[in-house]
Amino acid sequence: MDKKGKRDQARKGGQTGTEEGKSSRRLWKAAIVLLSISLGLSLVQLALRLSQPKGADALEGPSMASAGEAVLQGSTAEEALAAQGLSPVSEGEVPAWVADEVFGASLCAGAYANGDWSVLGVVREGAAAELFDEMSAALEQRGWAAHDSGVANVATFTKEEGEATWAMLQCTAVGGWTTAVLQLSR
Repeated sequence: MDKKGKRDQARKGGQTGTEEGKSSRRLWKAAIVLLSISLGLSLVQLALRLSQPKGADALEGPSMASAGEAVLQGSTAEEALAAQGLSPVSEGEVPAWVADEVFGASLCAGAYANGDWSVLGVVREGAAAELFDEMSAALEQRGWAAHDSGVANVATFTKEEGEATWAMLQCTAVGGWTTAVLQLSR
């Protein structure tokens, strides 16, 4: 089969039931998830840069473009995210300040976070608006005030006191899946 034929077969999910088809679908699903996380983090980093005072240090953070490229080169999504400093999270690993001030541990289960929890990514099946509403409600229940961005499923949140006092949430739907990226400033 030539390259174009393989690409067409991969886009269609391969032949139903074959290992090649299943692997191809997993690869595309991982690439879509990483692409949507990348887009979310890029917008968050842009917003943070624009809100930084002049002379402030440049933001450091995961490079989702690099993670997406790694998946396209054959890495698993988990390997690519780990290379960018993002690790899968279980309920027992959620820091107390995150569970108390941001989201309960159950909402964080299955998410990815960096070492200092300034970036939290959640991927779920379903509509972006539903996950955005669920996560926004959880933040507001913990004392966060929402500030509409004018863009669907994107908002910033502020709080007067606590471990973190500024957050930006963006939810993006891709192919029946929604990726939520929460950037926290501590």
